[in-house]
Amino acid sequence: MHRRTAFVAGLAVGYYLGTRAGRERYEEIRAVLDDLPIGRAAEKVRALAELAVVRLQEARDERSATVLPFPNAAGE
Repeated sequence: MHRRTAFVAGLAVGYYLGTRAGRERYEEIRAVLDDLPIGRAAEKVRALAELAVVRLQEARDERSATVLPFPNAAGE
């Protein structure tokens, strides 16, 4: 039974992190997760998942802000 629960939890976390439905859907999922009675270990997993999301967003923003010059772009 624990394997099934872990599998379902893994699917939920994957969907939570991978959803492409936008911020509105993310907030809906987060509200549902906030209402669930979860233990201390699950709270740590949730905090790590949220940290991962923030770091991925920061990395994406840094990458999009960085403009790499192309060699010989000006015909040099």
